[in-house]
Amino acid sequence: MNDILIHSRAILPEIILAAGTLTLLTASFFKFSKVRGFFLILSLAIYSISILFLLAGEKYFGDFFSNSIRIDSTSDILRLLILLTGFITVILTEYSNELKNSPRLEMNLLIMGSVLGGLFMVISSNMIMLYLSVEFISLLTYLLTGLTYRKEKSLEAAVKYSIYGGFSSGIMLFGLSFLYGLTGSIDFTTLSSEIVHGPASSRIMLLAGTAFFLSGMGYKLAMVPFHAWCPDVYEGAATPFTYFFIVPRIAGFGILIVLFKTAFLQHISSGYVYESIAVISAVTMTLGNFSALNQTGIKRLLSYSSIAHGGYALALFSIMGSGVDQAIMYYMFAYMLMTGGTFIIFQMLSENGEGDLTLFQGLAFRGRNGAFLAASMAGFAFSLIGIPPFTGFMGKYLIFSHLIEDGRYWLAIIMGINTVLSIYYYMKFLHLSYFTKNENTRRISIPIPITLILVLISALNIIAGIFPGLVLDLI
Repeated sequence: MNDILIHSRAILPEIILAAGTLTLLTASFFKFSKVRGFFLILSLAIYSISILFLLAGEKYFGDFFSNSIRIDSTSDILRLLILLTGFITVILTEYSNELKNSPRLEMNLLIMGSVLGGLFMVISSNMIMLYLSVEFISLLTYLLTGLTYRKEKSLEAAVKYSIYGGFSSGIMLFGLSFLYGLTGSIDFTTLSSEIVHGPASSRIMLLAGTAFFLSGMGYKLAMVPFHAWCPDVYEGAATPFTYFFIVPRIAGFGILIVLFKTAFLQHISSGYVYESIAVISAVTMTLGNFSALNQTGIKRLLSYSSIAHGGYALALFSIMGSGVDQAIMYYMFAYMLMTGGTFIIFQMLSENGEGDLTLFQGLAFRGRNGAFLAASMAGFAFSLIGIPPFTGFMGKYLIFSHLIEDGRYWLAIIMGINTVLSIYYYMKFLHLSYFTKNENTRRISIPIPITLILVLISALNIIAGIFPGLVLDLI
């Protein structure tokens, strides 16, 4: 019983969130749940308590629940990023015109359940826990995508997402079955031992299983050539949910960190897997940037941008040496700030979750709120490009330095070319905001909570870029 209590304390934030979902569901049966904003306040309170226990509670690092869960400083940071994203998403849903007729209870339950799935993804330490966590978050995000099913694009996106997602889960499970067949164990640490000390005759099966597993994860992370679903899903989902899709990506990269640190290491057929990942990274960032060049729809542009940034982060998995996981974590933090901030600004400018770059025409001259949004967007655009002193610059600098240190000069050059290429479409936001005529006279209204979130994200985007040690020391 004492062991169970200790193990339960290690996952106290997850337990609080699970209890919170039951609390939301139970509270819906009472009349006071009809009060406007009830589910918003209750949901935010649950997230706040979970974050508080994660930050201020006693740290329990190690393996728990028969080695099915592993917690360390890296997973703690990922859990914090996921919880914060869920917290902000709930606020965004409250001020979204797209979701004003959507059921609040179901929406908050789906978001909270998805966050819970993401939390368990980043602390999974065996194949069963990993697969259950992936399926948990996947099924709920399919439902979130189709929550505004009255929109044709939303329904289409939900169907595409579920079909692609189900197919990718099958591929991933097929690869895991190969790996299990080789080791006779579901633990990642046992897999690591088999990789290092196993017979050469099992190497082909090992590579096949790894390839299938990474292909399945490739769908989740929108890696080329498994990215086709991403633009349609981003375009069809409501804007707060498009922002929330940061969570599966953070959790997916968290899984790769765990696997490469505990299982794959540097011992797979003289690094063939690492070379393959380097090639996939180069192709992913290049296709993402080239596809974004001619996009006019903001959601599709940002979807291809996210594919490109996934390629940048993936480059670090082609080396996975000392200190690389810190660089990955920092880049995930920067990605959450700069991409999340852009989606929030888009929600403030779009009435129905749709719109192209013309929404930014003359934005800086549309009153005080317009000038605030234009200035915030300038910071996020500079960060997405990788211009100092923003977090995007330091994130890319860390990637470049690790690639050069490892001798992957060709990948660093490709990344540099892609960074220059991205300037073209990111600068469109600034050009339209500051150097075009204001043709939209609609008054811009920004709720106070959204203003505070944008101010906080913008400040962190600068502070963490100037003082990266503040973030790296936490990691």
